[in-house]
Amino acid sequence: MIMNRSWDVICLALQASLNNIHNDFPPEIEWNNVLEEAKQQDIVSLMFSGVKQLLDLETKILWNDYAFKSLSNCVQIIHVVEMFVADMENSDIPFCILKGVSASVYYPEPLFRSMGDIDFIVPEVGFEKAKRYLISIGYVLDQSEKDNPRNIVLEKYNVRFEMHHYFAKDNDGVDYYINKCWGKMAQGKISEVNFPMLPPLENGLVLLEHLHQHIYGGAGIRQVLDWMMYVNEELNDEVWYSCFQEIAEALGIEKLAKVTARLCQIYFGLSSDVTWCNGVDDKLCERLLEYIIQSGNFGKSLGDGKAITSTIIKFKRFGGLTYLQKAGEYNWDFYHKHRWVKPFAWAFQIGRYVRQVIGTGRSRIMIKKDMDRSSSRYKLLKELGL
Repeated sequence: MIMNRSWDVICLALQASLNNIHNDFPPEIEWNNVLEEAKQQDIVSLMFSGVKQLLDLETKILWNDYAFKSLSNCVQIIHVVEMFVADMENSDIPFCILKGVSASVYYPEPLFRSMGDIDFIVPEVGFEKAKRYLISIGYVLDQSEKDNPRNIVLEKYNVRFEMHHYFAKDNDGVDYYINKCWGKMAQGKISEVNFPMLPPLENGLVLLEHLHQHIYGGAGIRQVLDWMMYVNEELNDEVWYSCFQEIAEALGIEKLAKVTARLCQIYFGLSSDVTWCNGVDDKLCERLLEYIIQSGNFGKSLGDGKAITSTIIKFKRFGGLTYLQKAGEYNWDFYHKHRWVKPFAWAFQIGRYVRQVIGTGRSRIMIKKDMDRSSSRYKLLKELGL
């Protein structure tokens, strides 16, 4: 397995920092190597409190500088969330915050969980109204982002906003539960900043589906930790068996929920009081973690091979022509404006893939490796019920 010495240290550090415990670390740690691995996954701030007492002064300065930059960015993001909430409250448009910001509330130190874009969702019927309103008060539509039916990208306060009118790209059932929440949202709070977020059950479904969405091209450790912190706070045995399990099973993500939770018990310190993930094959957990580590944060470690690997996996999962047609409808801007070309979306998608492969400049040997990797990962995803 890829669990090298650096990752042994990362797991120990995350256990210590996220669970407020003391761990014994191995001697003679190459801290620069650990830092590079942690930076790749964007988890330096989450780890720092668990390792800072072990670092010499020079190394501590390096870690502290990186952690401070991440913390400063998160402070800015939360300040922008406060201004954004005020902007939206001046309209009559319902909305709620999703993903990174709403996941942070479950961490012991929310600002240590790195944040990037601000994702939010509005009801489908209010999507165009919200778009017009935000543009009218200074939000700038990012024209470089292609128009797609799922979300648009806006910018203001030097921050990117993703506005969704539906969340799950391939799992409509998750949006069914989101849409049931309008008018009864929960309130999140970070550093005295309040914002609307989904109620616990629905927020858990979104965090699990977020991991699911990215797992084909390469999820990150943060998405795994988001699930762990949610489980730790909201998903005890009673809640799992009374409601969550049935819904997750219907959505096809029950096994992913259980394997990821068990993975977190083994490697990151999730409490053994959570017993609903008992019975999961520990070897499967090991392979899933290896897959995530190899991929890097959102597939960064795969480089140009990410698109080839994820495409082959999805092609096998959804069926050849069905997947090509669905992907073509999603990616073809011309189709979004001229629906009569729908029967040809599959052909557009083939051409798009050919251009992408040529654009990577990858050799036949590299492409063969991408294809071999996709086969082993497809097998893993099948074992996860995906």
